[in-house]
Amino acid sequence: MAKIYKIILFFLLLGFAPLSADAANLYFSPSSGSHAVGTTFSVSVYVSSADQAINAASGAISFPKDKLEAASLSKTDSIFTLWVQEPSFSNSAGTVNFEGIVLNPGFTGATGKILTINFRTKATGLALVNFSSGLVLSNDGKGTNILASLGNIQFSLGGAAPTVPESTTPSVERPVFLKLGSWAVSLLAVAVPLVALVILLLFITWYGWHKFSMFRKKLKKEVREAESALHKAFDLLKEDIREQVKMLEKTKNKRELTEEEEKVIKQLKKDLDDAEKFVRKEIEDIEREVK
Repeated sequence: MAKIYKIILFFLLLGFAPLSADAANLYFSPSSGSHAVGTTFSVSVYVSSADQAINAASGAISFPKDKLEAASLSKTDSIFTLWVQEPSFSNSAGTVNFEGIVLNPGFTGATGKILTINFRTKATGLALVNFSSGLVLSNDGKGTNILASLGNIQFSLGGAAPTVPESTTPSVERPVFLKLGSWAVSLLAVAVPLVALVILLLFITWYGWHKFSMFRKKLKKEVREAESALHKAFDLLKEDIREQVKMLEKTKNKRELTEEEEKVIKQLKKDLDDAEKFVRKEIEDIEREVK
């Protein structure tokens, strides 16, 4: 406990105001219990000082090592913010030790949680857990030990924890109509999506063909209009060329045409025939493609 007295000087230097010394207690919660072998349970260590503020406490806890073992320690929700000695345990010795400090203004109250011990049961019988020593120092500027009592607890350790049998589900033969119904549901679960997919594909095919048919009709209409316009333009051109040829032929009646004029007439007639054949062929090709 020499470390605790070193800490006392620290609090004296901080200039804590002197206070009157009243009784403090170290105790366990719960105060008793029954547990099966092989199970774990928790015991919390508390300090009680209802009227006097405390600033430090330490303790050595003993437990029967043949019946219990400490599995772990927890400082969760502890009133101590500093630890002179971290809480520790020894299953070979059957002990738990701690030394902690509460900073100014200290702790006052009936349920100051210090730590929690998680025990595991090893054997049947009565297990006594008690303080072998303890110390609670007052926040009075002198480090007065105001510990009045040390608590203890006794546990009854019974047989091994009962095992929960695995639940078994009895086999029930389903009626034939239920089997058929289940088979039908399974079949419909597969058939309905397939039918829906087929219908969707048919609709997409029909819609695509409909749009394509509309496009072909529109294209045919535009081709016919273009064909008609081409016929009219070509007819006008053909008439103009024929008029020119007729004029040259009339001139031939009045005078003899020159060799160049004869060539022009022959070339115009040939070009007109060739153009007419070409236009007719192209129109026939377009009509054949859009059918």
